[in-house]
Amino acid sequence: MPHSNAQTSGVLTGEARRILFASQRELSQLRGNLFRNDEGGLPASLLVTSARRGEGKTTTAIALAHTLAQHSNSRVLLVSADPSASPMARLFQLDGQLGLAQYLQGDDQAAPQKTEFDRLEVMPWGEGPRSLWHKDNDQLSERWAQLLAQYEVVVIDGPAVLDTPETLAIHQLAAATLLVLQCEVTKWQVAQVALERLKSAGDHVIGSVMNQRRYYVPSRLYGKF
Repeated sequence: MPHSNAQTSGVLTGEARRILFASQRELSQLRGNLFRNDEGGLPASLLVTSARRGEGKTTTAIALAHTLAQHSNSRVLLVSADPSASPMARLFQLDGQLGLAQYLQGDDQAAPQKTEFDRLEVMPWGEGPRSLWHKDNDQLSERWAQLLAQYEVVVIDGPAVLDTPETLAIHQLAAATLLVLQCEVTKWQVAQVALERLKSAGDHVIGSVMNQRRYYVPSRLYGKF
């Protein structure tokens, strides 16, 4: 049920809403697969990334976070870890100036924001350097752990694998990673390079999502993937 308030912040745009509900059938099977991991529950954090920018990873992350919050009875946080391209703040009609970047640097005013959906909160990137992920310091690790402790699962909208090295640092922090591919646009060779880079930084890629798939996955493109 939506939150009953008159504010527009945390409310999806019509564009995002159409994508969200069009994705529910595709993601229902994925939701079940997430529960069937070795520990029998959801991963504490789940990175959603793609090979290249523009493959639909942000809308996939939104749809997945919504699905988990609505159907698993879990408290879910959706965060943007992509400082350059994520439209999350715009899609949720948020200010977007304060977010995860400031929180990780110790600013408690950068708090998660409620959305129109029960059990789902959102946190845009805010303003901060992407190099933040490469800082191996106790404060970043502690702040990240504090954030995870408040939710059953944190869904991370991360940068594309082949666009920036920061993705691998985020992948190492996440408990599990999903790779989004734009069906019939992303070439198999590109997808394979992205997958190999992720695995080189930690073997916890749990699957891929074929975004904008019509009725089948073309074997000529993805038969080896």
